[in-house]
Amino acid sequence: MVDQPDAGDQSKVRDPPPDTSSDVATLALELQSWTQRVESQGRRMDEILDILRGQAQQLPSPSTSGIAPR
Repeated sequence: MVDQPDAGDQSKVRDPPPDTSSDVATLALELQSWTQRVESQGRRMDEILDILRGQAQQLPSPSTSGIAPR
């Protein structure tokens, strides 16, 4: 009885690893959707910055508008 290995240790060795392929696929899809969202938000930010740059160029410069620099 002393020579027999522990049954718990044998079951750990024999159990196949859990199937995580569906978890990995789900995480990959989530990562892809997050990446697309971040990219689209980045494009929107670029568009907003372009609009603001255009508006800033239309503003009169302080030297020509008579506004004294502080």
